Amino acid sequence: MGKQYYTDDELVERLWDYEDVKQLMAKHFYCYAGDERRKELNDLWVRLPQNRRTASLGVNTGFYTGMEDISNYYVVQLSDLRYSQLKPFCDADPSLDYGKNNLGRGILNNSAVYSPLLHIAEDGKTARYMCYIQGARAVGHADGSADCRFMFGLVYADLMKEQGEWKIWHLIITNDHAIPAGKDYGDYPEWKDSFGTTGQNGPLRVHHDPNNSYTEEELGTPTVQRTVYDPFFGWEHLYEDMPHPYYTLNPLHDYGPEGDFGMPYYERERRNV
Repeated sequence: MGKQYYTDDELVERLWDYEDVKQLMAKHFYCYAGDERRKELNDLWVRLPQNRRTASLGVNTGFYTGMEDISNYYVVQLSDLRYSQLKPFCDADPSLDYGKNNLGRGILNNSAVYSPLLHIAEDGKTARYMCYIQGARAVGHADGSADCRFMFGLVYADLMKEQGEWKIWHLIITNDHAIPAGKDYGDYPEWKDSFGTTGQNGPLRVHHDPNNSYTEEELGTPTVQRTVYDPFFGWEHLYEDMPHPYYTLNPLHDYGPEGDFGMPYYERERRNV
C-alpha cells in the first residue's frame, strides 16, 4: 500500500476520528459491564435502517444478525437470566422486591482492555478495532457463596461513520478462557473435544472447557450458526484477523457473518496482509 498524503485539515479530522472511536469502544465496555445494554444499542450502534439490517453481534458459536435479533439476545435474554438469578435472593428474603431495580444482585462483571489496535480506513468511512480483555466475573448465590472466574477474551469491531458520527456496526465478543478463583487450577478437568450441532457451514467445532462459566445456553442460538471462535484454535488466525491498514472495507474480510472471520484457512479467500 502506497503512502497516503493528507491535508492539514484531513489530518486533524483523522486525529479526532481516532479519539472518537476509542471513546465509542470505551462506552461499549462500560455499558457491557453494567448491564446497560439497551442504552448501548440505542446510543452506540448504527441507526440508519440499511445499516441496522446488516449489523451483527458475534459470539463463539455464531452471529446474531439485524438489530432485532441482536436486541433479543443481548438485552431480552440477559434480562430473563438476571430475573432467574434474582429469584433465589427474593425467596430467601421476602422483603426484597422482585423487580428491575434489584436486577444484577450478586453479579460482578468487570473487564480491563489490553493492547487495543485501531485502524481507520483511508477513505474515512469505516474503522477496525481489536483488543484483548481480562477481567473477573462472579455470580453470587443467596447462601453467600459465589462462582468467581477470571475471564479472558478477544473483542473485534467494525465501526462506521454514519452521518458524521462513529457507530458500532459489527461486534464480536469472544470467550477465550476462564480461570476459577481461589482453587487449584490443576485440580480441574482438562478440556475435551466434542462437536456441537450442525450449522450453516457444517458441524460446529466446539471444545467444551469445564472450567469456563459461559455455557452454550448463555450463548443462545445465533442467527448464523458457525464456529466464530474456538479457544483451542482461535489464536492461529490472530494475525490475519487483526486490523491492518486498509483503503476501504472489504465485506469478505469484515467482522460480520459475510466475512471469513473464524473460518479455517481452506475456507477463506486468499489475501495478503
